[in-house]
Amino acid sequence: MSNKNKRPHFLDEYDNGEYLGNIWGWKFSFISLAVITILSLYVFYRYSTQEVPNEPTHQEPIINNDSTKVVY
Repeated sequence: MSNKNKRPHFLDEYDNGEYLGNIWGWKFSFISLAVITILSLYVFYRYSTQEVPNEPTHQEPIINNDSTKVVY
């Protein structure tokens, strides 16, 4: 018996042996790059236009009571 024409058991019976390639290809990579770039630019824009006050507008009062101190 010749092993030359025998197909391996792991191949599909409908597989004709042609490589179809990556179904997503470079198009998906470029779309992903565009999404990452746009979101990065948006984050940079929001960070650069954010107003940060020079002085704190609200300060919590300092409490000198110690809640762990036991008083008899």
